[in-house]
Amino acid sequence: MNRPNSTFAHTNRFAMQNGLYLGGWAILCLLLIGLSFTYPILNLPAIILSTAGSVFFATTLTRRFRKATTPLTETFTFARGFTHSLLMGLYAALWVTAFVYIYLRFLDHGAVFDAYLRQLQAPEMQKSLRESGMEVALRSYGGVKGFVNQLRDISPADYAMGLFNLSIMANPLISLIIGLICRKKALPPHFSERAA
Repeated sequence: MNRPNSTFAHTNRFAMQNGLYLGGWAILCLLLIGLSFTYPILNLPAIILSTAGSVFFATTLTRRFRKATTPLTETFTFARGFTHSLLMGLYAALWVTAFVYIYLRFLDHGAVFDAYLRQLQAPEMQKSLRESGMEVALRSYGGVKGFVNQLRDISPADYAMGLFNLSIMANPLISLIIGLICRKKALPPHFSERAA
């Protein structure tokens, strides 16, 4: 018979709570990315925190789940870690989707696009666009301003759903990695809880 703490419902409860934390982390990363349009020095930290930092944080939350639900003398399986991580990622994606929609629809009023346009029009960015050949590609949009205006025309719902879809596509692979990292074999019964 399954112990109460090994049921899907229990895993789901932890995943909902941890999904809130992971979603909060992702929202902070999105805000940092938005700030990086105004303060380019934040570009690299924003990228690191939103990619590697998010995976590290999700792994930490799954390890916390493992510690809270699995005694040292029991196995924490790959399937359990994968399921927790997958559900946690789903709940986090829902929080992020809601935030992006509400922010772009009711709070931003185009500020993020204005900041992005200023960044693209900065002399050092113009030079970088010329050197990379992107300036030629942007001409088909009517230049940098035309490109950003086309970004403005995309609805908040489309941005939110695009981000949700991206999260859902990446989630199984990330959950696979976290499930492999967090699995744990049981210690022999003669080890006490204090042994580790």
